[in-house]
Amino acid sequence: MSKKVLILEGLCCANCATKIEHQVKNISEVKDAFVDFVNKRLIIETNGEGELETVINEAKKIVNKIEPDVTVIIEETKKDKSSKQEVMLDGHG
Repeated sequence: MSKKVLILEGLCCANCATKIEHQVKNISEVKDAFVDFVNKRLIIETNGEGELETVINEAKKIVNKIEPDVTVIIEETKKDKSSKQEVMLDGHG
């Protein structure tokens, strides 16, 4: 299972958010989808990592069809960021 969060910048219609949620849930590779209207987030869960890009593209099309003025931004997760630091602890033991 894979999870991705899309930011729906400019979403201001609760009814449209519900329509987006229902249509994204109908994408065959989607296990679950939820629109957090207050925080302007679309949370998508897929059955596998391989289909994530396809699902994101389909979700963007749905959002643009329902709300053409909304900008869809893929939210970075902590594991997406490449700024990892390694700390070595010496002399403890």
